[in-house]
Amino acid sequence: MKSKISNPDNVPNEMLGKGYRFLDESEIGEKNTGGSPLRGIDAWDGDGKWKIGLFYGTSNAISYRTKLTKKQLKQRRGLK
Repeated sequence: MKSKISNPDNVPNEMLGKGYRFLDESEIGEKNTGGSPLRGIDAWDGDGKWKIGLFYGTSNAISYRTKLTKKQLKQRRGLK
């Protein structure tokens, strides 16, 4: 099954940044946080900029990006 990216803000790919990817829908939500925000997840602020910092990646209403692979993201979140 192919994963579907989550980009509710419709951020253009050219604004994503080199080496980044959008989080997939399956990577967003409370069950995926591992209990703490992660350095490595950025959030779109709606003003045409990425907010760099610590984000959980829980809201389906926000576009998130990361340079982490899916495996790295799971490991950092302490998920199997």
